[in-house]
Amino acid sequence: GAAVIEVESCGDEGADILFFGGTPLREPIATAGSMVMNNDQELVQAYRDLEKGMFGREWDASLSDSDWVQHVKTTSPLAKNRKL
Repeated sequence: GAAVIEVESCGDEGADILFFGGTPLREPIATAGSMVMNNDQELVQAYRDLEKGMFGREWDASLSDSDWVQHVKTTSPLAKNRKL
C-alpha cells in the first residue's frame, strides 16, 4: 500500500527535504558515517578515495541556491548540455 510521511516544522526557518524511492536493492548494505557501500572492504576503500580527494570538490555552504546553480552551470562538464 501507500506510505504516509508527515513532516512538521519546529521553528520559523525553512528546511530542505530529499526523499528517495525505488525498487529495493536486495543486496548487502554496510554503513560508516556518511558512507553507504555493500561491505566493510568497500567502506575502507571509499574513505581512502575520499582522503585522496577522488570525490570531487567539497560543497561550498556559503553559496546561495542560485549562486550554487550558476557555479554548477559554469564548472560542471555534465551540465554543459543540460538546462538547470
